[in-house]
Amino acid sequence: MIKTIIYTSQTGFTKKYARLLALETGATAFELGKAPGKVKRDEPVVYMGWLKAGRLMGLSRAMKEHRIAAVCVVGMGPQRQGGSQAQGVQRMYHLDAVPVFYLQGGYDGAKLKGMNRFMMRCMTKLTAPKLEKKKDRTAEEEDMLTLLRHGGDRVDKKNLASVLAWMKER
Repeated sequence: MIKTIIYTSQTGFTKKYARLLALETGATAFELGKAPGKVKRDEPVVYMGWLKAGRLMGLSRAMKEHRIAAVCVVGMGPQRQGGSQAQGVQRMYHLDAVPVFYLQGGYDGAKLKGMNRFMMRCMTKLTAPKLEKKKDRTAEEEDMLTLLRHGGDRVDKKNLASVLAWMKER
């Protein structure tokens, strides 16, 4: 049984998922770097992090400090399309034997700082007008446009279903 969740969160969506997962499983959630002495190095953990330009923030450090049993990638994109994001992280970090799950988080531009804020403003300026011009937007494209323009929270317990099923098997 996995008893520990380690997470990194920029705007709070990954933290919400970590707390939800902990509540559902009885595990304890710790922010990366705030678990020394509380988690044995050989203890298996679930790592949860936020996606930035295809990279999972904090994962490299977590892999050095903890035994990663599973990884949860939290991003803005729709839950249904997260498989490619999860596979990309799995390949990039050579996690062949580690299950990687995707969870749609959300977007809150007001909580971003520095270069992250700048990058997201640029992405919004490039992406939003293209989506606005598209006449036959899908529901997922409409939702992405809403997130980019107004922000929003897509954290949902149902998105944890595959992670919960995996954890219950352990």
